[in-house]
Amino acid sequence: MINNESGFSTPLAMTVIFSLSVIVMSLSLFVYASQRKIISYENKIEIRNSIDLLISEMEREIQGLKEIKCDTDDDHEIINLLNCLTGYEYTVCDVSTGLKRKFLSDRILCDKAFDRYLSMHDEDADVSYAWVNPQFADEKIIEDLQKEHKKENLFPLINSFPLMNIYRMNDDLVKAVIDFYRIEEAERKTSELRSLLGRECEIKDIARVLEIGEGHPFFDLVGTKTAFFEFCFEKDGYEVKAVFAAVPDVNDKKKISRYMLIDKTVMKKESII
Repeated sequence: MINNESGFSTPLAMTVIFSLSVIVMSLSLFVYASQRKIISYENKIEIRNSIDLLISEMEREIQGLKEIKCDTDDDHEIINLLNCLTGYEYTVCDVSTGLKRKFLSDRILCDKAFDRYLSMHDEDADVSYAWVNPQFADEKIIEDLQKEHKKENLFPLINSFPLMNIYRMNDDLVKAVIDFYRIEEAERKTSELRSLLGRECEIKDIARVLEIGEGHPFFDLVGTKTAFFEFCFEKDGYEVKAVFAAVPDVNDKKKISRYMLIDKTVMKKESII
C-alpha cells in the first residue's frame, strides 16, 4: 500500500506559506501606507500651525497702522512694520477701496456720476470686502443683514468708517465722487489731488484742494485709511492670503481701534488645507 500523505503535504505547506506571505506583505504595505498618510497629515498640521502663528504675528505687528494718518499707495509703512515677514516675498493689496454694490443703495448706484463710472469700469468696479455704511446703504440692505445674522446690532459690520482710501482710488473714481457731491470743476480738482497725493497729506489738505470744509459729506465716503488689506505670501510651498479689517472706534467713526483678521486661505496647487 502506497502512502501519499508526504506527497500532498509539501504543496499544501507551500500554498499555506505563500498565502501567509501575501497576507503579511499586504499588512506591511497597509501599515506603510498608513504611516505615510499619518506623517503627511502631521506635516500639514505642522505647516498650518506655523502659518497660523505667522499670521498672528502679522496681526500683532500691523496694529501700528492705527497711529498712522495715511495709508499711502507705496505701502512703506506696512513694510516697515512687518518684520515678521522678513525673508518672505509678499504683496499687500487694498481690497476695499471702490464700490461694493451689494452694500450700496440705488441712490448711489443710480446717480449719474457713479453710473458713468460703472459703465467704464464695470468688470473691475466691485471690491472684495467692505463695511456697510448706513449713510450709503438703504434700510432693506441693513434689515436683510440683521435677519441673516439674527441680531440688530451688527457692529463692526455696520459702521460709519469711510469706505474708500483716496490714495488707492483711480482718477475716474475720484472724479465720480466729486461729481456725486456736485463739487465744481471736478477735472481740475482731480488733477490737483493727484499731485497732492504724491506725499502724505491730511483731510484739511484735501478739503483745501476741493474748496470744501473738513466736515463736508465727501469725507463720510472718502478718507485716507484703508478699511481692508489683503496680504499674500508663500511659505513651505503653500500660497497664503490673509485679510485684515480696520475696526473703527465705537465712539469715533474716523478712528481705528484695532485691526482684525477676517479671512484667510492656505492653498497648494488645487488643494486647500
